[in-house]
Amino acid sequence: AAAAAEADYTRTTGLYRRTRWSARRGRSFLVTAPGVRAWMTLTAVRNIPNVTRGSERSFELVFRASRRGPVQGTYEVRRTSFSRTSLFLVPADEERRTYRATINNR
Repeated sequence: AAAAAEADYTRTTGLYRRTRWSARRGRSFLVTAPGVRAWMTLTAVRNIPNVTRGSERSFELVFRASRRGPVQGTYEVRRTSFSRTSLFLVPADEERRTYRATINNR
């Protein structure tokens, strides 16, 4: 049952739209995976190169952790009144406090 629930939220394209994330800029999210539990704040929703500015389907998310976070990988991102969403997070600095996730659904 758990695997089926996970497949449901990772396949829902509406979870990966710019307006959904932009509305939550400045909010904290719980980032989890087996053995990982970290709070991160969504600090920016940015355009990505070679894509129409403001694209609803292709953009970059930037998160900031208050302390050293996990290694790069796929994590569940969630908060109250927000459907859990899986993202591949990549540390953007050596301290592993800033993370990026690229959504590219051209």
